[in-house]
Amino acid sequence: MVYLHSWHLLQRKPPMVKINGQVITLSPRYFDTLFGEWFSWKTAYLPRFNVKGMTFLDVGAGCGETALFYFSLGAAKVICVEPDRENMEMLRNNALRNGWNVETILGGFEPEMLEWKFDFMKMDCEGCEKTLLDLKSLPPCAIEVHGSETYGRFVDRFHVRTLSKDRETWIVQSS
Repeated sequence: MVYLHSWHLLQRKPPMVKINGQVITLSPRYFDTLFGEWFSWKTAYLPRFNVKGMTFLDVGAGCGETALFYFSLGAAKVICVEPDRENMEMLRNNALRNGWNVETILGGFEPEMLEWKFDFMKMDCEGCEKTLLDLKSLPPCAIEVHGSETYGRFVDRFHVRTLSKDRETWIVQSS
């Protein structure tokens, strides 16, 4: 896998990988994320219910690596929110290539998005989790929380379960 990554970097092409019969193109940063975090996503980014046929709101969708994760487990639809144009272009191409049922939104997270119809939200976008602190409750979700102060506020306000910690980043999940 490292060889593939290095070869693609030398060719100045984004790496393409095949997982579960799906082929996706990733930026080099997301290539490392995909292979470094895929197995931890099974603990961190999955709800406590069966995902088959479910719709996911993927905030911080990157190139589609978590969409691939959800589709490989039987998700019906993923709503992908991503502010980076280059990542969004790769995500849209990945969705088209693999026939994914996605809705793509180029831009940042807005609290109004929580009114959309979805079963579970994955939020991994540095800083946008703070916008959730003014809510009365959280939808079923897994959120990457940055900074100990913000983490403490999430625990106090929403009584979330802590699933993992890496330096000053926690992944928490609401019921």
